[in-house]
Amino acid sequence: AFNPNLDRRAPHAMHYVRTNQSPNDWFMFGDSGAGYLNPGMLLEEHRRGMSGLPCGLEAWVAHNRPYAERYDLSITGFIIDGHSPGMGEQGKDAYLEFSSDGIVGQNIAPQGVHRDIMPYVRMKLDLHGSPPNAGATIASLAGINVPKFLFIRTILKSPSWHRETMEAAVAENSNVEFVDPYTFFLLVKAYEQTKEHIALALPAMSEAEFVAGQPFNGLAPVRVADGPFTVSGEGDQAVLQQEKSERVRYVYFEIADAFSAPFQRTPGKTAVVTVTLLDNAPGEIGIHYDSHTGSAYRDGPRHRLDGTREWISLSFELPDAAFTHSQNGGADFRFVNFHNNLVIRRVHVTAQENGD
Repeated sequence: AFNPNLDRRAPHAMHYVRTNQSPNDWFMFGDSGAGYLNPGMLLEEHRRGMSGLPCGLEAWVAHNRPYAERYDLSITGFIIDGHSPGMGEQGKDAYLEFSSDGIVGQNIAPQGVHRDIMPYVRMKLDLHGSPPNAGATIASLAGINVPKFLFIRTILKSPSWHRETMEAAVAENSNVEFVDPYTFFLLVKAYEQTKEHIALALPAMSEAEFVAGQPFNGLAPVRVADGPFTVSGEGDQAVLQQEKSERVRYVYFEIADAFSAPFQRTPGKTAVVTVTLLDNAPGEIGIHYDSHTGSAYRDGPRHRLDGTREWISLSFELPDAAFTHSQNGGADFRFVNFHNNLVIRRVHVTAQENGD
């Protein structure tokens, strides 16, 4: 992912990487395109109060298009929104002019195809840590819904680190497959254009359940930066654990589409999440969930923990649940861990029937 503006500073470097390209090398625009900016700030409504300048998207396209043609680039691998407003449909129209094979953004919908031409995905995360830990993160992000498309950024990592991370991810989850970015976006586009037929073919599930140490049954934990956890023990002794921290932490879960599809299509449905955990100290636990109203992190109920040192079951009603996999890592809900040593044995999700 090069910024092609570099040919004005180090043309010999750009020449070297292109003339020494191997079958494993693929090139795309780096951060935001031929330059480093937040494209949402090019929109007139976002610029007027700061500079009085008109919309800058046409100038941005005119600047990028020659580089796209010179270096045969048609993907922008990371569009930086930061804390700026998103670029919206106008911005996507602009990127369609020079990145028609795909874009990766921050403040955009999780996945789709713009104007039935340009596929796009939201970047999942920045990947850090040792290769075994980074590989385990990728394996966890793969979750239970397939196909799933993960575009993940690494920063200043060596080729050997990437090789070892990829090997670790595949060793932990054999469903993971790494492809070049152009193949990746062709697959995203093909899936998005046929996903309605795929969804209709899914066998419906009336409930989803995670039991530590057992195969996933429509529900899987997702490991992300603010939601670390370990699974240890065997059989009835297996648990998912998140150690106590001074910071509020989360435990994320993704639900299979075979269960969540009716929630995605029909607003107003209520889900019930029941967790079995060890009440090992006084405290509190909450939940955030992906909803049709509010956001992907709508506040749900909270429960107090009394420190009975016994296994207890707590239920959370989630009205107007959406479960569109819009939380970090593609999750649908997350338990809010308020400084507890959290030990979970089982999580169960059902749909509340009308009138209950």
